[in-house]
Amino acid sequence: MKAGDLREGVPIPNSHGGKLCVLYNGNIGSYQKEKNVDLHVIHIAAKLIDRKSDTRCVIVSRDTNVRIRAKALGLEAENYEFDTIDGGVPEGFSVIECSDGKLESIGDNLCIDLNDFFDVVPPPNHYVYLSRVGGKGGFMTKVSPDMSQLRRLEPFRQGIKVKPKNLEQTFVMDALLDEDISLVSVTGCAGTGKTIISLAIGYYLVEKLKAYSKLLVSRPVFPMGRDIGYLPGGINSKLDPWMQPIYDALERIIDKKGVDGRQVVFQSSGIYVEPLTYIRGRSIHDQFVIIDESQNLSPLELKTIITRAGEHTKIVLTGDTSQIDNPYFDERSNGLSVITRAFIESPVAANIVMHRGVRSKLSQEATERLQ
Repeated sequence: MKAGDLREGVPIPNSHGGKLCVLYNGNIGSYQKEKNVDLHVIHIAAKLIDRKSDTRCVIVSRDTNVRIRAKALGLEAENYEFDTIDGGVPEGFSVIECSDGKLESIGDNLCIDLNDFFDVVPPPNHYVYLSRVGGKGGFMTKVSPDMSQLRRLEPFRQGIKVKPKNLEQTFVMDALLDEDISLVSVTGCAGTGKTIISLAIGYYLVEKLKAYSKLLVSRPVFPMGRDIGYLPGGINSKLDPWMQPIYDALERIIDKKGVDGRQVVFQSSGIYVEPLTYIRGRSIHDQFVIIDESQNLSPLELKTIITRAGEHTKIVLTGDTSQIDNPYFDERSNGLSVITRAFIESPVAANIVMHRGVRSKLSQEATERLQ
């Protein structure tokens, strides 16, 4: 972009005549001043139209309330569509029914020809369940990073505190344990086991196998509903309400009477629960990193986190794109969806969308009925 007069507008390249202007109460003239920033912007736009009636002015915002208010005043308003995916997040796995003869032909082969089952080759690390017709038995496989074959999944090692209850959880656990996969996105509705499985695998790899030096867990500090305001105390006290779901999950993983989740964190030399606020500028090496509720982060925020990853670091993004507390994002524009779609073709990434709730019958029915 070339230098110019920001008062009159600087032409933006490749924008079909668009200009960049900086408008504020010092150069727009008199208008109704508002303490609310949204109304402040709307009134500046209205004043601009009054001053330049032949100029088209459009308010672009992801905030639905801003667009409604603008349209109520007769102004044009559009949603911000940059960093928005088309359609939803790919499932990350598929189920193919096979005849008995086809399954028997596989035999004990650990590697299977992709062309026998797909006309269009799936992306790397896409999970495939080769199911016997009728659903009784089959093989769990994964597309190789070079997309040349299907590889049978190996049995899980002993010592992991959680056991998979369905195919989706099996695929998630395999991706978390795979040393060649550096980024795992786990999307799913409430009660599918996203957080506890990620924590259990991270705890196992760090505390038991010593495969990573640290287990770093973080969540966005973003309230559901009304914020209760200022929280007293030091950083640990302030973080406690936000990190309580992490402590609860750790208690279930440890499963020892009288063990508190906070104690597990504070007494361990390898488990850290931290806010995301100060992550910019850091390099994270040799760590298993879990970003829970990542649907409340922007694509830029998640990009900042992922680009912090150093050698031998695995990043796990978990979240439910149907439960977004940030008013500026939806299922197509939140960071979890955008990052997952961006890494679909990557040989170092895997994603799984979970649908089957395991928390309780009530939790699953609430998810199905309260759409």
